[in-house]
Amino acid sequence: MSSKTPLSDAEAKLLSELNAGLPQDVDWKQGALDYVANILAQENGAAQRRFHLIKPFHSVYPETPINQQLTEFTREFSHCLNLLSILSVSSQTRFLDVACGSGWLAHFLAKLNLTVVGIDISPQMIELAQERLALDQIATVELDAFPHVGLYVHDIEQQPIDPGAQCDVAVLESALHHFVNPIQTLRNIADSLSDDGVIVILEAASDQQGDAYQAEIMERYDTLERPYSREQLVKALNLANLAEYQFFYPLNGFFPPVQSVADGVHYRILNDHVWNTVIVAKQSGGLARNLKVEGLCPVVMNVTNAAKSSRSPVAVESTGEIGLKGELAILRATAQRIVRKSIAKLKR
Repeated sequence: MSSKTPLSDAEAKLLSELNAGLPQDVDWKQGALDYVANILAQENGAAQRRFHLIKPFHSVYPETPINQQLTEFTREFSHCLNLLSILSVSSQTRFLDVACGSGWLAHFLAKLNLTVVGIDISPQMIELAQERLALDQIATVELDAFPHVGLYVHDIEQQPIDPGAQCDVAVLESALHHFVNPIQTLRNIADSLSDDGVIVILEAASDQQGDAYQAEIMERYDTLERPYSREQLVKALNLANLAEYQFFYPLNGFFPPVQSVADGVHYRILNDHVWNTVIVAKQSGGLARNLKVEGLCPVVMNVTNAAKSSRSPVAVESTGEIGLKGELAILRATAQRIVRKSIAKLKR
């Protein structure tokens, strides 16, 4: 049976605040496990399945106006592009796609010849992600498949990934709000990273307990949909015993060189908290070492005794953790890519 370190008073208080107003008799993890089966059982189940295989290129609802579809697509894809533009990435960087779902982010990182480990609690989501990769017959310029991608069923809220599979950059793309205990989840993600690793959190922000649409989704599927306010997320980061963080504003688009427009952009960057876009370092100085950006002013967090004590290992039952065979495949593919690039340089 699994066991957990008792919650500190501060952690219990924040979790109570985050989960206030939610139904108390819902098994949210079971809802996550049943989600794919439930959406595929709907009248538009075939469209739901295709949507998860091509996300974020199209809405699951054909009647959605094209302008709205384009807005949603550009927002999600821009998050990915902005992330890659700011990170210092090498051929040895390993990405951890947390709660990867049907694998769209892992897919596109892999097409850039990056090494990716995707994890999700749902076996059916992992199957969709595997199918998505299999349908792509031209993986990269060099490869017809994706040997440098590992997709695994794993409950990161319960335990970190295997120490031998540690990654360098963890990405939670619209994912953190799905976890019952985001604090423990963040701790386990940090323990799944190399010493100088960073966590990228891309979340819509909210000062309220969700909206009508989110409430409807939670009632229909028993999946947790409750975004955090900026203040709540900062508290969670502090309790997770992480070192430093920097919030960013996800600004995209073309802007005319007009003063009023510049003033509006300036105001939004400084004051708009609609998005909780934050990069968190596991160790002090990690942001400066991992990011290519001017003007960094990271907030250094105080490590509390309560947070320190909560970092003791969590004993859990196996939940399909990353296996040795899969890890060897990823490491082998990474080594092959490094050798190929070295040979290519020598031939120049």
